[in-house]
Order: sequence, then structure tokens, then C-alpha cells
Amino acid sequence: MSIGYIYCMTNPAFKDGLVKIGLTMRTPEERRRELASTGVPLPFVVEFAKRVFDPAEKEKCLHSILEDKRVNCDREFFLCPVAEVRALFEMYEGTWWETPAHEECKEERAREERQEERAREERQKERKLRRERELARKELERVSAKLEAARAKQYYKQVKEDIAAKYRQARRTVSLLTDED
Repeated sequence: MSIGYIYCMTNPAFKDGLVKIGLTMRTPEERRRELASTGVPLPFVVEFAKRVFDPAEKEKCLHSILEDKRVNCDREFFLCPVAEVRALFEMYEGTWWETPAHEECKEERAREERQEERAREERQKERKLRRERELARKELERVSAKLEAARAKQYYKQVKEDIAAKYRQARRTVSLLTDED
């Protein structure tokens, strides 16, 4: 028979009342850190956890009790008040897990916050760069259109001058021909 943790976690990015009920053979804090890299915008919060014998059986039982509150049949998320989940955890023998308050956890949280801030800054820089590129592209299009118009105008002027020169030449030729008669 194995020993592990059953846990209840929430995420500030999710709507109120949405909880994740799962198990881990490591510590809930380690599991929380693993879940931070699963595509969620904010880290999970361990609401509580309990070290129990046969955590897989306990988790399965909790999931079946809360089946009507499950939000997706393939996931372990439930729309349920945290207090109700805690009451269910009370029915199992085991040791409650205490959230470590030592410096290592504080440093980990600070590191995560710094990473989130850097990622936010990078996204802002990328958005600014995209806006600047778009403005530069529009300016290039505007200048190109003006240049094309100027070239067309210059071409028109040149054609007009060529026609005028040919017209003058033709008049001179006609004038010389009429003078000889």
C-alpha cells in the first residue's frame, strides 16, 4: 500500500469555486510547481493537502462523490466550494500538509513573480515593436505611392515635351515644304 498526498488546489486565473483535486507521491508544493508549466497564466495555490495511505483510492472516491460537479469528464476540476472539499478530506485518516513558510518557498514565489514580470515586459516590447513595424510599413507604402505618383508625373511631363518637340519639328517640316512650293 502506498503513501502519498491528496490535494485541493485553486488558481487565481480561474473563476471562483473551481478547484483541482488530485494526488501526488511527491509534496504538494512540488506538484504545484509542475502545474505552473502547464499553460495556465498564474501559478496554482495549494489550499490544503493530506498525507494518506492509498492516495489513488482516496482520490478516486473523492472524484466519484463530486462527479456531478466535475467541469470536464477528462480533467480533475470541480465547481465546488473549497470548504466542502475540505469537509470531504476530513473523512480520511492522515496528516494535514502544512504550507512551508521557510525562505526557500518565499524565494521560489519571488522568482516566479520576476519571471512573470519579465514575460509581461517581453510581451509589451513585442507589441510595441509590432506597432512600430506596422507604422513603418504604412509610411513606406505612403512614400512609395508618392514616389510612384511623382514618377508618373515626370513621365507624363517628358511624354508631353517629346510630343511638343515632334509637333514643332513637324510644323517646321510642313513650313519648309510649303515654302518650297
